[in-house]
Amino acid sequence: MRSGRERLAPLVLLLAGALALAACGPKFTRQILHDTDEMSIVLRAEIRSGERVERNFRHPATLSSIRIAHILSRIDVRTAVDEDGGKRKPAIETSLLYALGDLVSEALAKAKSDQEIVVQARRKQKRLGIFHQEYLTTFVAYVGGDDLFYLHLNRVDWPVPKTENVDIKEPAVGREIMSFRVIGADAIEPVGPQAVAVEWRDPIFRKASNLRVGPTGQVMRRTILMEEPEEAPEDAPEALPPESIPSDPAALRALAELEEARTAGRITEAQYRKQRRAILQGATP
Repeated sequence: MRSGRERLAPLVLLLAGALALAACGPKFTRQILHDTDEMSIVLRAEIRSGERVERNFRHPATLSSIRIAHILSRIDVRTAVDEDGGKRKPAIETSLLYALGDLVSEALAKAKSDQEIVVQARRKQKRLGIFHQEYLTTFVAYVGGDDLFYLHLNRVDWPVPKTENVDIKEPAVGREIMSFRVIGADAIEPVGPQAVAVEWRDPIFRKASNLRVGPTGQVMRRTILMEEPEEAPEDAPEALPPESIPSDPAALRALAELEEARTAGRITEAQYRKQRRAILQGATP
């Protein structure tokens, strides 16, 4: 008859094997491009069997820093109802936009076809004029097929705990840490709860502000960035007809009703964008 220790030995080996398998996650090689207390930019490639995995990204890619800042400024998220009342807010804080535009533009120009851009950005906010609260935003970015700029968000202005030795995981595609979802917009299409595909060549990203229509029909323009010189149009496709703010009261009411229908969930993002563009281009409400 086997002793208790002998009977437990196979179980111990089984548990050890399971733990070893659990620890064998994806392996990466990292190239650090920028590393300060405020921002970290890393080019990351996956390793399998000692070889880098080809991802077929459209890298190196040339996107101007201004255009990237404008893209980031137009991405909105909606927080979880139980956390923040389901509030709609910008995914990237205004104070981070220009610095991120510069660094991400540089990273895309240096990245290879198997490297994704890993971004971690911190901002500090004064409290009581003395203390600072740190907020962390993290995402993974790359240019994929059809020249789409992909952004996978992990953290959006997350309050960093003040306790020491906080284990903050590196952002990764598909890793959901906070409760929020991205919201589609012109040339910005959700490809998951926390990821978007951006038609980065769209002329809308030459503009430095975002448009909102209030429930009473009032047109509000939220200025996102300081004015910047327009980009050279050499790499841009033929411009689309510019959208103009209608002065017709009926059109303003139609925009307000359309915004209300989207907020209430009665129409999809695609339907909202199509109808909004039609109204702005002069279609009868």
